[in-house]
This record gives sequence, structure tokens and C-alpha cells, in this order.
Amino acid sequence: MRILITLPPWPKRQTLGTLQIVDDHGEVLFGPIDCLGLADSDAAEKANNETRDPMKRMGDTPVGLYDARVTLVMSMTRAFRRSYGTFGRIVLTPKFRLDREGLQIHSGDPADEGHGYGPDPKRQLRPTNGCPRTRNEDQQSLVNFVQKQGGKMLCQVIEK
Repeated sequence: MRILITLPPWPKRQTLGTLQIVDDHGEVLFGPIDCLGLADSDAAEKANNETRDPMKRMGDTPVGLYDARVTLVMSMTRAFRRSYGTFGRIVLTPKFRLDREGLQIHSGDPADEGHGYGPDPKRQLRPTNGCPRTRNEDQQSLVNFVQKQGGKMLCQVIEK
């Protein structure tokens, strides 16, 4: 069983991808839910990564295989809730050489005018610093599902 995140090919990550949990035969056990693998362009530029290269700091979500585990340690400050949501996160540890750290599946507030998307009635997901982002309501269901499976599993990020 694994979390399968399917994202548009880099560098065209402005479009939503999907996140689902599949068994060893590819049967869907959870989802699919919307997932964004787009880095915030301003943050990437400040890190000298103007192209949002996934293999560099502050880039888009890198493809590859990860160990994934739930963490419920949360701060309840407004800034933390805005960035990460309130339903727990799934920490991703790469099983390949990656000179980045801190990747995790999380939720957070939807995009606003300050992130270049403007108000969106579809609740467009807001770019991150390279983490896959889900909607708050979907993150709660995802975390609950993974916890029922022991709180950890593999995560595979692919492009399609």
C-alpha cells in the first residue's frame, strides 16, 4: 500500500494533480483528492531557484519514492494554521539523494490575492515551499486513513 501523488510534468505544475492511496495491485483505497505540487515563485526566486527546479531548495515537489509518516504535532498560531492547516501532516523522507528537507503533505488556507491567484470560488490550493498541498477537509480524511494503517507507509510522487 502506498500514497500515490500524480502531478503534471515539471515545469507546468500550476495545474492540480491528485493524491490517492493504492494497494499493491493498484486498486484505489482512498481518494483521489486534489493535490498541488507547485512552489511559491517568490520564495523560490529568493532561494536562487527562479525556475522552481524540484531538485533544488524551494522548488516544486520532487518526483520519487519517500517514507511517509503522520505527525500530529501542530502549532495553533494563526500563521501555522494558514500554512499547514489543523489536521496533521505527513512527513516525507526521501529514499533517494535529495539535498532538501522538510517536505511533508499538508493543507492550509486556500490561495488569495497575495499569491497571484486572486479570489477563487473553487478554492484553488496555494503554492508551498515544495510540499504537496491538499485541501483542509481532505487532509483530515487522509491523515485519519494513514493513521488507521499504522501511521506510516510509502509515498510515490510521479508525473503524468
